[in-house]
Amino acid sequence: MPKSFLLTFTILFLAACTPSRFVLPPGQPVITPMPPDISVSNEPGAMPPAHPVSFNPQPGDKLLTKGPAYLDSADILILESYPPRFRMSLKGSLPDLCHQLRVVVPQPDAQNVVDVEVYSVVDPGTACIQVLAPFEVSVSLDGFPAGPYDIRVNGDPAGQIEVAAPLEEHSMKGYELYSWQSDGNWFFSLLIGTNRMKTIEEITDPVMRLEGVDALKVQLEKLPVGEFVSWFPLQSEPGAGYPPVKTMEEIQNICSARGLECQFPAQ
Repeated sequence: MPKSFLLTFTILFLAACTPSRFVLPPGQPVITPMPPDISVSNEPGAMPPAHPVSFNPQPGDKLLTKGPAYLDSADILILESYPPRFRMSLKGSLPDLCHQLRVVVPQPDAQNVVDVEVYSVVDPGTACIQVLAPFEVSVSLDGFPAGPYDIRVNGDPAGQIEVAAPLEEHSMKGYELYSWQSDGNWFFSLLIGTNRMKTIEEITDPVMRLEGVDALKVQLEKLPVGEFVSWFPLQSEPGAGYPPVKTMEEIQNICSARGLECQFPAQ
């Protein structure tokens, strides 16, 4: 067999056995969806994070074309912290692998509405394979003044949050102390004062719930001197949500030692 024929045959054979590979044109970005357990900071008004993937608007976006982001879900998450912190989990898809995700969390408007904008940008001169690129990201809803807010995403309602003032700061309406008994244990919640009635879900939220007098003492000692605290029972029946007199006296002594103006029920 001629050597030239054998060489040609070998080259063709190796080419046939080598798997084909799609190569994006030069300069095409490959978008890798973030794992669900990675959170991306997007504090309102904050600088873009140091993470290599950022979803804040970039200076070069003015040269790109704005496009859609197809959302499947937008869920508000409450972190286990005190005061509570909030994040939004966004799941969806981009039109293709060349589109880049952008998320803007603006400051509240005059009606305390925060309309989160989720969209994409793309280089108009880029040719890209037409396949949806899924994403799952988490953005911060922190950084707002104390108060209730309606959260929307691209104009659609997503839920509500209530930002509590840091305990170290003075509250214009003081603080509200709630107490209730469960399985033989006494629980408390210390919440910022508002003009509206709080729901049972807000009061008993695991993030806000304090078990025992010692846990309550830690929070009361964070309040500024002279702060006003009103104590309410969780149940509607008078006295049903108050602990024994000895426990109430202990809490009263904590308030006095801290210099707090605590309005307690008549014993």
